[in-house]
Amino acid sequence: MSMKTFFFLCLILYFNCNKLEEKENKFANFQKNPLMTIYSVNEIEEINLRNEKERLSREIFAEIGSAKCSSDNSCKTIGFGSKSCGGPSTYLIFSQDSSNEASLNEKIKKYNELDSRNNRTQGLISTCDISISPSVFCSEQKCVKYSGLDIRDYSKCNLDSECKSKFLNLPFNCPIPRKNYLIYSTISISAEKLDFEVNLWNRVASNPNNSMNVGLSSGYQDCSETIPALICKSNLCIPN
Repeated sequence: MSMKTFFFLCLILYFNCNKLEEKENKFANFQKNPLMTIYSVNEIEEINLRNEKERLSREIFAEIGSAKCSSDNSCKTIGFGSKSCGGPSTYLIFSQDSSNEASLNEKIKKYNELDSRNNRTQGLISTCDISISPSVFCSEQKCVKYSGLDIRDYSKCNLDSECKSKFLNLPFNCPIPRKNYLIYSTISISAEKLDFEVNLWNRVASNPNNSMNVGLSSGYQDCSETIPALICKSNLCIPN
């Protein structure tokens, strides 16, 4: 992150926090002594909006519950909240097995509309980065976020003969569904660990609900099915 970006984020936080602190103090006074607090019509509308958001939020998280699932395809995500610049603030993970998807969609739609209105009425600002929907899978009967295939430490080598490759399924990253591959070193990762990581990746990649926005943190990605010769250079396995 550049200093310019960091400074801009600090200004946003300072502006929003000061504005919200004043609102919070008045709202706290209203909760303690509602008859002793003088409010304008706009401020009363803000209180009603806040209460409605809190009510919907409780219902939404109650609807999601523990996101209990029976398969990877049961797991989905949905945008939650509204950024001032547009788009969701974050994404919630839920299971089609344990949630009423139609009801959940309706409640979140209402919540997002209220959140957007709240941003406008309070003059809140935000960063304009895009929130990315995570890929998800079913682990121990619960829908969870997939963090990606982290192989940064798996390609360290001493000899060319230690460098190997393994095919992956990357149907979303290539123009047509083709296998892809990653490069690893036999001295950096056990066969059991590698099989587990690759099988999990392929499971997540095959879930039609996922966009596979997470990728390999290292390794070689190419939509070709031809694997080049591998060498150990500067103690890392790379294509020759």
